[in-house]
Amino acid sequence: MSTSFDLDVGTALVSKALVDYGRKPDSTTVSRLTDDLLTYGESLLAHVVGLEAAATALKDWHSITQQGPSDNALGNWDYLRALARTVRRFHNAMGVCHTSYGAPYIGRPGFSPIAPATDP
Repeated sequence: MSTSFDLDVGTALVSKALVDYGRKPDSTTVSRLTDDLLTYGESLLAHVVGLEAAATALKDWHSITQQGPSDNALGNWDYLRALARTVRRFHNAMGVCHTSYGAPYIGRPGFSPIAPATDP
């Protein structure tokens, strides 16, 4: 994986990590994705450090990376998913919206977005 800041790479990593349990990757893939997300997340830090919207995500990032994975059967997968959720929050704080993350509005699955109110 390139260490350069690339939103498409980050989005792909997040999408691969945040799958349901039935599509959980094998342990080798979890390890590879974890390494890639750690590298990618570190490359984002300089871009989000001054953003107020990223303050909580930054605290979470440091907490997650300091603690590492928990010592249980799903510890590595849970760790991977926590990193991915935090990277997604970094993207959101930067104003990045990808359709793979869902709609940028209050969603109504299967319906069109609610249009903002306008004065007549």
